[in-house]
Amino acid sequence: MNTLKGHIVAIDSSEGLQLVKVEVNQTRFASLIIEDTHAPFVVGEAVYVLFKETEVFLATSDSRVSAQNAVIGTISAIEEGVLLSHVTFGFNEGSVGAIITKESAKALGCKVGERLMWCVKSNETTLQKVQ
Repeated sequence: MNTLKGHIVAIDSSEGLQLVKVEVNQTRFASLIIEDTHAPFVVGEAVYVLFKETEVFLATSDSRVSAQNAVIGTISAIEEGVLLSHVTFGFNEGSVGAIITKESAKALGCKVGERLMWCVKSNETTLQKVQ
């Protein structure tokens, strides 16, 4: 599980949904969630942005994608299995991992030190309040 600590900078609400913008060390992430009227999120609140490694997709750094959460980063490690590759990117003082097929990793030319874009759709993230 990828876990990034940040703070809420904006919240847009409509039809029972909220698009929550979270800043993580000068990188803005978006999370599309169901509005919670019992324990609402508020601007300025510290939260964790959580997303599974299987929800991260990769693209070349010059690609255009529709995902709001798109970050160009440098590959810091690759673990290859028979079918899947676990690709790790350094991010701030931690890391973000992606699990993609080994075939896709080869097609993208994944190697340590290579700069690629990692992306996660806003509806594939969740938020957790920092206690």
